Amino acid sequence: RIVPDKGKAVALLESARLEEYVGDVELANAILCKSRLVGGSDWKVWLESVMLSIRCGNYSRAIELSQQALQQHSGTGRLWASLIQLLHFSEGEEAQFKSLTLALNAVPKSGEVWCEGARIHLNPFSHTFDLQRASRHLFFATKFTPQYGDGFLESLRLLIVAQLLLPIAALIWEETKSQLVVESDETWDENLVEYTSKILLELCSIRSKIVKEGSSAENFSMESFLGKATLMAILQRLHPEVSYKFLDISRLELRCANADPNYGPLWFYCRVGPTDTARTVLARAVDVMLEEVKFHANIYLSAIVRRFAIIAHFEEKHSLRVKEGTSTWEKMIDKECLSAPSLKQIIKYCSDRAGAGVEFLEISTPPSDFITGIVALSQHRPMEEMTSYERRKTLFGSDSIFS
Repeated sequence: RIVPDKGKAVALLESARLEEYVGDVELANAILCKSRLVGGSDWKVWLESVMLSIRCGNYSRAIELSQQALQQHSGTGRLWASLIQLLHFSEGEEAQFKSLTLALNAVPKSGEVWCEGARIHLNPFSHTFDLQRASRHLFFATKFTPQYGDGFLESLRLLIVAQLLLPIAALIWEETKSQLVVESDETWDENLVEYTSKILLELCSIRSKIVKEGSSAENFSMESFLGKATLMAILQRLHPEVSYKFLDISRLELRCANADPNYGPLWFYCRVGPTDTARTVLARAVDVMLEEVKFHANIYLSAIVRRFAIIAHFEEKHSLRVKEGTSTWEKMIDKECLSAPSLKQIIKYCSDRAGAGVEFLEISTPPSDFITGIVALSQHRPMEEMTSYERRKTLFGSDSIFS
């Protein structure tokens, strides 16, 4: 009676959040259902309905709601972005690309959509893991929607991987590519799995020795599948007290401070209070992301080396026909990457071969942990497992309806 017709959907949305906060998910769902039936229902009501389904672990329902929402609000980037990310759980990478193409045709200047495209290429378990393509997507994300903070924080993850791990991966490839023996196209998949698994197992062995004996170079035998230069690079770049020295985020920091972002799930996760400046949020994200990238360094390194090997095999077959860097080249590389054994398959193969003295942590890491730049945010914890503070931050501090 008090709220005008124009504000009814928003009032019901806030009521649904309050009910979910106190634990009555069924009532929250019913309120959102009523909100969606209000004439000219706001897209934010649909987005909140999708988020409620995600928090309940019902991804199929969340996808269904996203698709229904886009029938009414096809020009809303955040709804497209949620659908692209959700397709990771159901239909996989190729379905994500199809949805991304549709989204970019509908909202070509949506930073949220470009950011999701970058996240696909930044996931090390993705068949098409590609730092260059991710960089291009993030350029458009931060250019078109600078107020969306996730674009800058995903750019930070890209910088950490590129500046900290890419030089190590390049050394590994240069020192070991002669070990990749390809007898014929029929045995290529087996050869790739065998080669990448050797590298991954060696990296796990190095990690186990560091944990048990320390990171001094004297504790390591120089006779291994990986060369001396690679070993020294790993010990230096992944050392807890030295890693920061290899990062230069000054340009990103300046761009982020100038843009002064004000929303995004990753952004709110790293922001403690509404008065935090962009530089403060970015500095907090560096601490979290750097540790996570180093913890999962073996996965990222294996993904980069896998891509190096696929490109080398492709260029050996098509050296004179396709120019590197063209759209045709990218499409053909994508086709090769999609048909090649995935990192998940390689990790499964490694798990079966890992020795008793090697702790193989990678087998317990799901690909969904990397759909965003911070693992804790990617895991979508149920509300009942959160503290009161975490529930309040998730529901009321994560994506303000007034942003």
